[in-house]
Amino acid sequence: MEKIPPIIQVGNVLLSSEILTEKFCCDLDACKGACCVEGDAGAPVTMEEIAEIDVSAIVNDTVQTYQSIAITEEKSLSANIPEKVNMKAAETHIRQIATLLLDNAMKYCDEGGNINVTLQSKGKGIIFAVSNSYKEGANVDYAKFFDRFYREDQSHNVDKGGYGIGLSIAESITELYSGKINASWKDEMITFTCHLKCLKNI
Repeated sequence: MEKIPPIIQVGNVLLSSEILTEKFCCDLDACKGACCVEGDAGAPVTMEEIAEIDVSAIVNDTVQTYQSIAITEEKSLSANIPEKVNMKAAETHIRQIATLLLDNAMKYCDEGGNINVTLQSKGKGIIFAVSNSYKEGANVDYAKFFDRFYREDQSHNVDKGGYGIGLSIAESITELYSGKINASWKDEMITFTCHLKCLKNI
């Protein structure tokens, strides 16, 4: 199959092509910018959706959504989010990355552990990080966590599915913004750090 660029534009629709190549509900040449794409990233993003957005508000809103889950699971969820961290982006993308990383942290946090969320401005972009307690994190190849079908062979995760699908989606969205996402471990905490810059081709 011919390699498709990381982001393509059809009419006024932006498609995250590296994760949206599995299923197309219509032919790209025939749809004239009205294509609905099935895939991990959900609906396509239009040019009209790219705007200067309040990332702080979106991340705060997502954190609040998970507070009740954290209480139910007896985990501590805290956030350090300054006001008015803005960037030019699609709200859908920012909300999805926040949801994916928080969902991942909630699933794989140790019992009774801590989850921390931070956000800061970096040039015209942002650095967004989610950490969670993970005592078994020493000597782990964290690069594998971004493989779509990676499942760590430990009882810690046996009923929770693989790490890779959600993190692979987050990585693909991050790449649209000329950014990077990585995992690190220190003091029994695993941290996923996402650096978003500017949207490619915009």
